[in-house]
Amino acid sequence: MPPKQTTDAETLARLAQEKVKPEIAKIVSNLRTSTGGTRAEFAQFVCLEESVIKALEKATYPGDAFLMLVHIVKFLGKEFRIRILPLEEKPGTE
Repeated sequence: MPPKQTTDAETLARLAQEKVKPEIAKIVSNLRTSTGGTRAEFAQFVCLEESVIKALEKATYPGDAFLMLVHIVKFLGKEFRIRILPLEEKPGTE
């Protein structure tokens, strides 16, 4: 059987996931530190393994980091909002 071909949408989704992982890492780290707990305590509280929290915080989680963020936010009884903003123009790109 030939290997599955990825679609442009799948490729874009994978690239977007890699781009947002550092932002997700910051958010997860901030959420954890705001609870005052260790990684192990935080992981137990949100029903995840400590290794998952560590990988999320280091932006090395191999799975869907966004879905893990949704899971964590749900367990913390919080919500988040996504905003679409215009790109900032870089100097000299006129």
